[in-house]
Amino acid sequence: MIGKILILTRWQDVDDISQLVNPYCTKLDICTFDVSRLPQLSEKYDLIISYCHAPIIKEPFISSCKAQIINVHPTYLPYGRGIYPIVWACLNGDPFGASLHLIDSEEIDSGAIIERVRIYLDDNLTLQDARNVFMLNARSMLKRFLKNYLILCKAILEKSSLIKIGFNLQNFTTNCLMDGKQQ
Repeated sequence: MIGKILILTRWQDVDDISQLVNPYCTKLDICTFDVSRLPQLSEKYDLIISYCHAPIIKEPFISSCKAQIINVHPTYLPYGRGIYPIVWACLNGDPFGASLHLIDSEEIDSGAIIERVRIYLDDNLTLQDARNVFMLNARSMLKRFLKNYLILCKAILEKSSLIKIGFNLQNFTTNCLMDGKQQ
């Protein structure tokens, strides 16, 4: 088990994301409000997941986190950063997709990309249909991430030498993972 996970979300179907994440943690909390003014909240968790959480996560929350903050984003980053990313992708002719990335600063959707998938859409889909396709892919990526994160945490606990050399998730994702492939 990963330990305590906090999900930051405004997603209407909280049960859906809870069912996805719950098997990987010992305790799951869901927060539906802006956490930026509550840095003490971040100290209680081993992993924080932003899932369709509209408010920008800001300081001092980010720097007070002992845990990594992962964002589930419904576009193919670096395209479509910020609010209404699917609409902007349509208007700008950017590639469609879904991404999972770290949040490590207030710069919007700019953290190291853990995984992303490019999605090719049928021209007859509505905007809501497209969003559903993106979020389905994003949930799949999040599930893969949680499985891999659990394996990584177990390996770190079993191999104390990795801890001594300062191995951490951010270095792992920055150096090893991009588009779900080992580099």
